[in-house]
Amino acid sequence: MKIVTIHKSLSKAPRLTLIFAGWGMDANPFSDVEINGYDIAVAYDYREIDFSEAENLCSGYDEILIVAWSFGVPAAAEFMNRNESRLPISRCIAVNGTLYPSHDTLGIPAEIFNLTLNNISPAAMLKFYRRMCGAENIMRSFSACMPTRDISELKEELQAIAERETVTDPRFDRAYISQRDRIIPPLNQRACWDKHNIETIEIDGGHLPDFNAILSREIIDKQRVERSFNSALETYDSRATVQHLVARRLLELWMEFAELPSHGEILEFGVGSGFYTRLLRRHLSADIKLRLWDLAPASDEVEQCDAETAVTNLENESLAAMTSSSTVQWFNSFPRFLKRCVKALAPGGVAAFSTYGPETYREIAPFQKNRLHYFDATTLTQQLEEMKQQKLISEYRVYEEITTLDFLTPRDLIAHLRESGVNATQSPDVRGAIAMARASLKRLTYQPLYLLLKR
Repeated sequence: MKIVTIHKSLSKAPRLTLIFAGWGMDANPFSDVEINGYDIAVAYDYREIDFSEAENLCSGYDEILIVAWSFGVPAAAEFMNRNESRLPISRCIAVNGTLYPSHDTLGIPAEIFNLTLNNISPAAMLKFYRRMCGAENIMRSFSACMPTRDISELKEELQAIAERETVTDPRFDRAYISQRDRIIPPLNQRACWDKHNIETIEIDGGHLPDFNAILSREIIDKQRVERSFNSALETYDSRATVQHLVARRLLELWMEFAELPSHGEILEFGVGSGFYTRLLRRHLSADIKLRLWDLAPASDEVEQCDAETAVTNLENESLAAMTSSSTVQWFNSFPRFLKRCVKALAPGGVAAFSTYGPETYREIAPFQKNRLHYFDATTLTQQLEEMKQQKLISEYRVYEEITTLDFLTPRDLIAHLRESGVNATQSPDVRGAIAMARASLKRLTYQPLYLLLKR
């Protein structure tokens, strides 16, 4: 396997997006993929699977996002199984691929796969590319950055892909399926991901997607989040009325679920203005050490830290508790984080988090370019139940509520979004704000979710 870094910051970015390309590709077709705050590398050529070069590259980053396309999906699944516990991987997305390269119902039907394998030639590859692109304008763009691979390599690679064992425990967060994919039948893609209980999203287009559009939807721009909350720090407490109610409710539910620790260390992340921290301190004994993390620290006692990935660096069983209010919705993968945070809890230790469900900001959803990765209570309950069955936790609780805020004018509503810091991804752009004003929106819905678990 080869790996090439195609976009690198002048000063190395702390985050990496690693793209596992499809069969027959190299880094050329991905030259226009760009994400603010992330270096980008492309892995390709699966004649032999040797992850050492990719692992060495990844070891220098604070966060790694994986995007696997087409026949890059099985390779990424194998890479994840080898490295998820030792690399700070926060999200893994599959695009127009399955775990089964040659399969009549879960991949490319065997007859078509074998025809492709036995008839590889320059003319056949051109036909393949046209089917892959699906439209002439996309083919014209692809032609300007086509891979430069030897035909003999392509046959060896496809043969190796066919012979490789299937990963039975894929770690993908989500799979995208193009509705007009002419390479891997969409029906078979759905069957594969249904079999492994992985969420799917259907998009328009052919086998070669718009990667920038997918990444802008999937990846939280954490640099933008940091800037947004820094700029809103002075106005946050006056505007974040729901967040304050949620913080009080979280602490109340925690104390109903389990006694607060009397000794040891508690980690709170996403400290923000410190409102929840002040509430918590009123109930803690002097023997408790409170450790504070935030992406945009507001005081010297708070460590600047991205908790989603830094949790992998915590010592096992080192914390009496871990808690955060109104933060984890900004993570690239909260479910993946949950499993990691449990390892840092001592036996009997508690994690208490509040976040928000999909009904949050439902009024402005039509005007938003991107929405956060909201999880519903049912999905989170299922994950916690699986963790309990695996004996990772001993008990858990999930609660959900609905609350609304009413405003005098749409302008007041937009100001609330801006001055509470959620404009990082939640606030509509200028066009969206104008459309909201014309729609006379004066109400916002919040759906707080509370998760409590015990090791």
